[in-house]
Amino acid sequence: ELVTTSDEAPSVAFSAPDLRFVGMGGGRVGAVIANDLSYDMKQSAESLAAMREAMGPQGAVFLSGPLAGIVAPESQQVAMESLEWRDIDFSGLLAWGLKDEKPPMSEKDLIDLGTMKATNMMTKVNGKTAATVEEASVSAANFTWLIPSDIRADTKGAVYDFTAYVPETEEEAMKVLKDAGLDKVTGDGKMSWAWNEKSGAADFNYVANLDKVASLQADMAFSNMKLDEIAAAMDDGEEDAVLSNGAFKSLNIKLEDQKALDAIFSLAALQMGGTGEDLRMSAPAMIRLSGAQVAQMNPRFTDYVNAVADFVAKGGSLEISAKPAEPVPFATLQANGATAPQTMPDMLGLTVTHEE
Repeated sequence: ELVTTSDEAPSVAFSAPDLRFVGMGGGRVGAVIANDLSYDMKQSAESLAAMREAMGPQGAVFLSGPLAGIVAPESQQVAMESLEWRDIDFSGLLAWGLKDEKPPMSEKDLIDLGTMKATNMMTKVNGKTAATVEEASVSAANFTWLIPSDIRADTKGAVYDFTAYVPETEEEAMKVLKDAGLDKVTGDGKMSWAWNEKSGAADFNYVANLDKVASLQADMAFSNMKLDEIAAAMDDGEEDAVLSNGAFKSLNIKLEDQKALDAIFSLAALQMGGTGEDLRMSAPAMIRLSGAQVAQMNPRFTDYVNAVADFVAKGGSLEISAKPAEPVPFATLQANGATAPQTMPDMLGLTVTHEE
C-alpha cells in the first residue's frame, strides 16, 4: 500500500495486494497483472481551502452548497477487479537513455505501450457507488519516434449514479437528479488518435454517450505533420517544429441534449435562487446580450450566438463545424488568433448550428 499526503492536496492511498510483473527486462515488460486494485482520495479542510483560493471568488461559489459534492467530493474510491497491461516495450528508448542522448527522428520504433484492459471497475464517492464499468480497454498505444501515432481506447457497460455526488441532506438537489433519471444512467465511450508520419495526416475521434441524457461526438483532422519535415525543421533550430509545419484541416463537434440541460439549470437555481425553468428562460437573452459586442467583430458571430441561445432554450443538438477550403497552418492560426481574431471564422469556415 502506498499513501501520499499534503497539506494543500488530497491524500491518496493506493493498494494492490496482488500485483505481478511478467517477463520484465531490457526495457520490455510482458505483462503487468493486478487483482483487487484500488486507490482512495480524500479531501481535507486544508486542501479544500487551497482549491477555493486557486479557483478565486467566482469559482469558489461552486465549492459550497449543493454543487460542492460534484466539484470536489470529500472522499473518492476507485476499485477494479482486474487489470492486465501487456506487451510494453521501451527497449528502443532505453538504449538511447543509457547513452544519455536524445534519439534522432530516424529512430522510429522507440515506444509501444501495448494493450490494457480493466474489468469490473467501481467508483465510490463519499461511500456511495457513483459508477460501475464492465470493461475499459486500450487496444493500441503505439508511438512513432516520441509522438503518439496509434491510440485506441473504449469503455463498455458503464452505469452512473450522479446522486452519489450530493449529500443525502441536500434533499432538493437529490430530487432534481432523481427526477431527471440521473440516479441510473447507462453509457459508453471511445477515443482514437491516428497519425501517419509519411503522409502527415492525423485524426482524433471521441464519442461519449449517456443514454437518454446527452451525447458528445468530436472529430478533428490535421495535415502536413510529416515526420521528415518536422525533423528537418528541428535540425534547422526550430523550437516549435510541429507548429511551423502542421496545419488544421477540420473540426466537428456535436452535442445532443435530452435531459442534461434541465438538470443543470435546476441545480444552478438551487445555488442562485428561483426555479430551473425561470433561469433557463432568462439565459438565452443574457447569452444574446453578452454576444452582441462580439458580433460586431464579424457578422458570423450573430449566427453563433443565436445557435447557442436556441440550444440552451430548447435543447436538441448543437453542432460546431470548421472546414476551411484548404488546411490552415498552425502558425497562421496562432498569429491571426492573436492579432486579428475577427478573421478566424471566415478563415476556418466556422459554422454553429442548432437543431431541435
